[in-house]
Amino acid sequence: MAARTPSSFLINRKTLLILILPSLTFYSIFFIYPIIMNVALAFTNRSMYHFYEYDFVGLANFVEMLSSADFYTVMGRTFFWVVCTVFLQIGCGLFFALFFTSPHLKGRGIYRGLMLLPWAFPNVVMILVWRGMFNPSFGVINVLFGTKINWYNSPEYAFLMTQVINIWLAYPFLMLLLTGAIQSIPTELSELAEMFGCSSLQKLRYITFPLVKPILSYGTLLTSGTAFMQFPVIWLLTRGGPGNATDIIMTWAYKEAFYSQRFGYHAAIAIFASLISLIFALFAIKRGGVLEGIK
Repeated sequence: MAARTPSSFLINRKTLLILILPSLTFYSIFFIYPIIMNVALAFTNRSMYHFYEYDFVGLANFVEMLSSADFYTVMGRTFFWVVCTVFLQIGCGLFFALFFTSPHLKGRGIYRGLMLLPWAFPNVVMILVWRGMFNPSFGVINVLFGTKINWYNSPEYAFLMTQVINIWLAYPFLMLLLTGAIQSIPTELSELAEMFGCSSLQKLRYITFPLVKPILSYGTLLTSGTAFMQFPVIWLLTRGGPGNATDIIMTWAYKEAFYSQRFGYHAAIAIFASLISLIFALFAIKRGGVLEGIK
């Protein structure tokens, strides 16, 4: 076979560049450019009143954010939201993963497929369906439990409602992740433990948990980052209400942009939230072994 000339390699590289150019253009316009503009906006006083004639204010927006009592209230609520979300999602995912990997359960594949139904529909559609189900006047939740709870006017019930829906939407990912980890455990270990008279709880404690711990911590980091940047569940259900009782960092930032119309201040909040989420992502990448071997 004849050797390929340098010009043939050059043509192939040009062809490759032409093929990926549309994707690069799309990525640059809708991802890179907004990030750059948002970072630049955070150092200005741009708002609806200074839309065209705005000034560079340096770190003033960040100083105001860190000096605001609302910031610490929202951050406290956000971290509480993250802790509850991670604990409940990991708990549900682990429970269903253990249940559907039980060798004594018949039809495991069918049940597992049914449990993945939350992934079969767009999140926005399912959130709106749940919003109707929690409606205090005609919602099926009150009818089912024989209650007359106004889920949208009570801070406690509103928070509980958002958590229930958020968990329902997210547990399939953790269930799949942990199911794969559990199924990768050699069956010989379980059989050996049974030979020595270990109970099911002892096998769970000394075999299953230690072996799925790396995947469990990886899923915890991913869930934490996603929960911290959560927006659609809370916004479509409560708009951060009643009042500001269910506001977390992203809904607060959205209100600063489109209610208060302080675009520079909103950009500063968004950058801060993105940096926290980036920390979660970096830890998750490192935990997942993606950066293994990279110095």
